[in-house]
Amino acid sequence: MYLKEYEKVELNYKTYLLADSRGIPLLKKDSLHGFYNFSAGSDSYEDMERKLNFLIENSSIERLIITVDDHTLSPYREIKNNSDRSIYFSSASSPTEVYGLFKDKYINRFFPLLNSKGRDIITLKLFRTKKSKQRKKEKDWDEISEELRIRKSKNRMAYQFPDERSSEFLTKSLLRIIKLCEENNIDLYGIKLPLAKEFIKEQGAKSYGAEKVFERNDIKVLDYMDVYLNKDNFFFNQDHLNEEGGTDLTKRILKRLN
Repeated sequence: MYLKEYEKVELNYKTYLLADSRGIPLLKKDSLHGFYNFSAGSDSYEDMERKLNFLIENSSIERLIITVDDHTLSPYREIKNNSDRSIYFSSASSPTEVYGLFKDKYINRFFPLLNSKGRDIITLKLFRTKKSKQRKKEKDWDEISEELRIRKSKNRMAYQFPDERSSEFLTKSLLRIIKLCEENNIDLYGIKLPLAKEFIKEQGAKSYGAEKVFERNDIKVLDYMDVYLNKDNFFFNQDHLNEEGGTDLTKRILKRLN
């Protein structure tokens, strides 16, 4: 399930969204407008680059919307990502790459005990307790106190912004994504996804600069970061929409693009 769910994608769409977990609440697809949400929790720009290459080779993609949120070039994304899963979307052009790809794409896939991340997942499943199975659904953002909202925002900020250095590795991936779109006549848009007002306040001017990369390359950015400042009921937590918020934002995006 860990691998198969990640690898699911429909290839008959023209517009694709690539983002991390912030993009997941948006509608999965909208056939009327040819929109497909290809987001996944913890996706880094390396993962998104692999997905884009796959779409170029296997679909009729004409437009790409990709997250340029302020945390996406954070060094923590070099570690917390889906590199073990997005390898599925990779291809190789040299003998050395073929060997490395075969090892990562097939051996680690079908023999998860050889993969440290796979071992961790298996361990978690084996030792899951009855209590965790019965855990209550977490309350939405508008159902918790202001004090708890502020505390959760501070904690998430410390996690996503560990220092001032942006990731050089992920910046190079983002630049390659831009180049791939140019070379394949794909209309590229950046998107900044909505944040709760408490999180925006805690974040302040902190940013690792993905939006600036797009601006320097004259690429349009759809900025929805503060569009729901007075809509606490649209948020699941400090930086993720709930289903209602995701549906509303999808409609806004498609109306703006079409």
